[in-house]
Amino acid sequence: MLKHMFYLGVVPFLALTGCSNAEEEVAEAKKADDYSHIWEDDERHLESLDTQLSDEDYETIEELFHNFELPEEGQLTTEEAHDHFPDVENQPDDYFFSDGDIIYENYYVFDADTQKLNSLISNPDPDSLSGTMPYDTQSLGVFMTSVEQTNQQVRTPTGETIEGTLPDLTDEDHEALSDDDYQVLSKEDMQTEDVKGWLAMQLFIDLVDGNLEQMQPHIKDYEELYTWAEETRQHAQVADRHGYNNYEAAYDHIQKATENLEKMNEVIPD
Repeated sequence: MLKHMFYLGVVPFLALTGCSNAEEEVAEAKKADDYSHIWEDDERHLESLDTQLSDEDYETIEELFHNFELPEEGQLTTEEAHDHFPDVENQPDDYFFSDGDIIYENYYVFDADTQKLNSLISNPDPDSLSGTMPYDTQSLGVFMTSVEQTNQQVRTPTGETIEGTLPDLTDEDHEALSDDDYQVLSKEDMQTEDVKGWLAMQLFIDLVDGNLEQMQPHIKDYEELYTWAEETRQHAQVADRHGYNNYEAAYDHIQKATENLEKMNEVIPD
């Protein structure tokens, strides 16, 4: 089982959502099961992760990203936002917000030109956290930002953070991945950027799987996006199952996950 150690700071909407009672917690857990498909450790499955998305599918996604409209419901003017959010009251009109922002009551701020998520306003009131889930086409703006940021945080075996597809393994990569000192992930490793070898791979696996697990319930109505997220998560999960004892096979699936991220990133508006 993967341990989701950290998520993108700008889109932790599931972490912000509280359940008021045990029945709601059970319902949320059941809902999560509906959208999470963990592959069994089966060699037939490990060899059958061919992409289900064609170039035409990516063109469809690109058209969607360039033409959808964010919902009008819940939008706030800058003046209304300063009244609505207690942590920005009594600040100048240009504090925190700009004319290019689309601000919502549920703490989301989107870019007016690209409709991508700009930020998620800090909410100091735990009693109102249930209102921070994205709704309607907000999920598309959140999805685009999540993909962009994940694509910018690709880890290499030598400890570099790069953007885009992982290159093929080099001799230096093999040396790092074979190093016994970088095989077991500790609590301290989770809090530092200075990791390499299998630890770097594990952190990226958890990042991909965790971020997409958060997104899937909110993109279930978009077949191509849901298929892409499921396929990319499966590559991360299969890599996790191979682990550092079979790091070459694991790396192949991590590399395929980064290829998917790069393909999706290419159709997101600049």
